[in-house]
Amino acid sequence: MENTFSYSSLLREEEHTLIISEENGDEYIQMLIDREIASFGLLGQNSSHVTNFDWIQQARLAAVQYILKTGESFGFRFQTVYIAVTYCDGFLSRRFLDGEKQWAVKLLAVACLSLAAKMEECKVPTLTEYPSEEYIFESRVTQRMELLVLNTLEWRMGCITPFYFINYFVSRFCKNDSRKCVISSTVEIIFGALRDIKLMSVRPSVLAAAATLLVLNKSLTMEALEVEINVLHLNGILQIDDVFSCYNQMLYLNKEICKSHKCLVSPQLSPNQLLRNW
Repeated sequence: MENTFSYSSLLREEEHTLIISEENGDEYIQMLIDREIASFGLLGQNSSHVTNFDWIQQARLAAVQYILKTGESFGFRFQTVYIAVTYCDGFLSRRFLDGEKQWAVKLLAVACLSLAAKMEECKVPTLTEYPSEEYIFESRVTQRMELLVLNTLEWRMGCITPFYFINYFVSRFCKNDSRKCVISSTVEIIFGALRDIKLMSVRPSVLAAAATLLVLNKSLTMEALEVEINVLHLNGILQIDDVFSCYNQMLYLNKEICKSHKCLVSPQLSPNQLLRNW
C-alpha cells in the first residue's frame, strides 16, 4: 500500500500563541501522568498478536489508513483518529483473529472510529455515512462490533494521548527554535508512529517526549537525552531508558518513511487544537 502526501499539509498555517503556565505546568503534567498510568494498563498493547502474523500487520496498517482518511473526510479532531487507532490496537492485542479475516479488521476500524467520534466529537456521523470501500457492512453489524470492542476494552474508553503533553515538552525543551514549527513537526512524528504497533504500546507521555526531542535533535546520545529529561520536575516518572528506546525507534521509522515515501494520510490539523488540551 503506497500513499504519498506532503507533511506540509499536516497543519494549517494559523497564527497562535503558545501559552504555558510556568508555575502550574509541572503540577498539571504530573496529574496527567498519574491518570495515564492508571488507565494505560488496560489499553497498553501486547503487540505479539499482531507482529507474529504478516496478514494482521498489513490489515492493521490498512485499518489505520482508513481511520485517518475517513477522519479527515469528516473533519474529525486529530485526537479522535488517534484514539480510534488506540481502540483498534487494544482490541487486536486482546482478541486473536483466527484465519486471514481482512474484512473483520476493516469492520473493526469502522467501529473504533465511530466509538472515538462518539467520545470526542460534537457532531457524530450515522453509521451509514462511513465509507465502506471494498466491504459493505450493515449498521446492525457495525453496532455489534462496537459492542464487542466496548466489552473487550471493559468500557474504559477514556484515553490520555501524546497531544496532551506536546505543549509542555516543547516549552521545556525548545530554546531557540520556533515553537510553532516544533509543534507541527512533533505532531508529524507522532502520526508517523501510528505505522508501528510497538510504538503505540509506549506510554503517551514517553511518546510525546521522545518525539519532541527527535524534532529538536536527531543525534542525541543517552547521556544527552538524560540531561534534557532531568530538566523536568516529574519525580523520575519518565524513565531515561524508555524515552531513549522510543526516540531511537522513532528515528529509525522516520528514516524509513523518508526513504520509501510510504506515508500515512493524516488529517488536516490546526495548531490551535493543541492548545485546547492545556
